[in-house]
Amino acid sequence: HAPDAGLVPASTAKILTAVAALTALDPDATLATRVVRVDEGAIALVGGGDMMLAAGAGDPGATHGRAGLADLAARTASALALQGVTSVRLVVDDSLFTGPAVSPAWHPANVGEGFVAPVTALAVDVGRLREGEYAPRSTDPSIQAATIFAKRLAEAGVSVQGDPARVSSAGDGAELARVESAPVVD
Repeated sequence: HAPDAGLVPASTAKILTAVAALTALDPDATLATRVVRVDEGAIALVGGGDMMLAAGAGDPGATHGRAGLADLAARTASALALQGVTSVRLVVDDSLFTGPAVSPAWHPANVGEGFVAPVTALAVDVGRLREGEYAPRSTDPSIQAATIFAKRLAEAGVSVQGDPARVSSAGDGAELARVESAPVVD
């Protein structure tokens, strides 16, 4: 169909992106999702670029969902228990990436239709709102991930006060817990 028409490449652009990433980054590097102490009553979920977090437990042998929010919550709850803390406020720091999360060239319906996801430093299952390759995507994957993390913290015995809120930077606090993505090469 229209073999002489010039078109913008779509999925084939992934090949160029992969080559650029593997050229610029250590193929064996992993992306950490961390929880740090912000102040006496608050902790921060800090995105390190893993868009493929699992909502539940991670799968150490998987590429997609190797790191899981249930594992991160359990580790965080253990660290907080050692400090005698059972209730916190939760903020999310996704400031690792700058610029627009959604390309201005994308059709506005593409996120809701599941063809693309906003690019953020933190997401569960690439921002999908339900199962399926082209499931609708969250318009704010970082806050969606923080909301899921708050539920996992509650399941681990730590109550979260209020709704998660975004902060511009919290990554310098004392680290309480972390999970690691699959290696970049995967």
